[in-house]
Amino acid sequence: MKKRQSNFELLRIICMFLIVAGHVTWQTKFSYDELNLVHRVSIQSLWMGGELGVWGFTLISAYFLSGSHFKIKSLKKI
Repeated sequence: MKKRQSNFELLRIICMFLIVAGHVTWQTKFSYDELNLVHRVSIQSLWMGGELGVWGFTLISAYFLSGSHFKIKSLKKI
């Protein structure tokens, strides 16, 4: 059994926060016309951080799952 590494877990938690920040900026329907350039760039960077968070979370999760083996017993439980 593969032991989990805490540095990957911390990176995965950071990716989760980036995903939440990306969803918040996407769902709040900001009015970009009323904001200056600094605010627009900061909001769009949070949205792009959410996209990077999804990629990072997926890759780290796949890394942890790559060591596990498929079991027929688990399929029967479903």
